[in-house]
Amino acid sequence: MPGGADKVRQHNKKWIHRTAKSPHLPETERHSRSGREYGFDFKYQSRPSWDTYASLLQFAGVVRRDLPDLKPGDMIDIQSFIWVQGSDEYEE
Repeated sequence: MPGGADKVRQHNKKWIHRTAKSPHLPETERHSRSGREYGFDFKYQSRPSWDTYASLLQFAGVVRRDLPDLKPGDMIDIQSFIWVQGSDEYEE
């Protein structure tokens, strides 16, 4: 694995470790539902893991690629789209 990718993986392992201890886990079930709605095979696991996080980053990349007309400026814009897509609060 190249040095840069290894550094990212180590950083994300630390994030996963901290997140697993947190009483407030990220709402990945909503992301999983969003992936299904979008037609993306999001690799969801209820326990935080590198595979889940990597899959979420891949999903975000697909969304960014597919929505250039919305001009997402950053990952917050992508996260917002995924959040709404996976919500049952909004009509289809």
